[in-house]
Amino acid sequence: MKPSTSAISLLIWLISTWMVTPAQFAFAENTPVIEAPVIEAPIIEAQLQASYRVEVPDDQSYDLSGLTLCHSQLLTISDKNNSTIFRLVIDESSNLKSAKIESAYQIVNIANIDDLDISGLPLVERFKRWWYRTTEGSRLDWEGISCDNETGNLYLVSEEMYGVYQFSPSDPASSRWISSPLFEFAKTQQANVFNQFNAGLEGITFIGDQFILALERDAAALMKLTRIDNKLEPKQVTLLPASGIPSIRPGMSADISDLAIHNNKLYTLERSISAVCRRDITTFKPELCLNFYNTENKIKFKDAKTGLAEGLAIDNDRIYVLTDTNGKSDKSGDRRPILFIFANTL
Repeated sequence: MKPSTSAISLLIWLISTWMVTPAQFAFAENTPVIEAPVIEAPIIEAQLQASYRVEVPDDQSYDLSGLTLCHSQLLTISDKNNSTIFRLVIDESSNLKSAKIESAYQIVNIANIDDLDISGLPLVERFKRWWYRTTEGSRLDWEGISCDNETGNLYLVSEEMYGVYQFSPSDPASSRWISSPLFEFAKTQQANVFNQFNAGLEGITFIGDQFILALERDAAALMKLTRIDNKLEPKQVTLLPASGIPSIRPGMSADISDLAIHNNKLYTLERSISAVCRRDITTFKPELCLNFYNTENKIKFKDAKTGLAEGLAIDNDRIYVLTDTNGKSDKSGDRRPILFIFANTL
């Protein structure tokens, strides 16, 4: 018989309280750590163009997480499926507009997650990962995807592996991990990141050889990495204010669930406040935020205390936001993911 969820949570909390301090997790001395000030950004209301419930095979809970535009196709991944990159297909051929996922690529050459050396993690984190694998099974927990439209390469971020995987559709056998486990850089600096299990790497985007990763919460941060000899090296961590963008939803903490770059601007999906914010690509200063709370809040998901958006893609005309319902259902019992399409007024 498995222990109750409450008993497990209490045990984990006790171990966390006794054993973890912020100093146990930080970045190497050659990685600058910046604390961003609280900056209010102008807010505009989102203009919804369309929304679609996404059909998934066998009515399973796929927990879609991450979104990218790749040669005019919307691609996504699932944090419960190690081996598949999905294509999101929108059908507008009839009055019953719908969307569905279908397999786009099969991922190969993935290292066994049990081979990951986690000795550098605090004991509490190792315990949590062991328990998670025992109860849930081994999975890579893909949380972000980004496309290089010139080469066709796809970059996936794994929360479980603390790293970035390069997938080549034209030459799958050449696909490989291109970063070391990023928690290794969290041993000596005083950056308060990677403190919570299952609350780490969440989104990825890039421009040229400069990559940006999102650390979702506790503490939310944006990490700059540079590709050198086809390996990613962390260069800077910017800690975002814990209060996020307080004028949108006061009292909600920062929570970044995906990233995109468009027209040399960074866009962050701010899950807890149901917003997309345009930021300066160098300083990460928020410049303008699109508030879609009223749209998302119309669909009440059971036990959802915050927004559920986890995928973001942008083109000249549209902003695509994809929800991960985490198996939660709305009042009608529907637990399918939702794709929102907003006018790009950012």
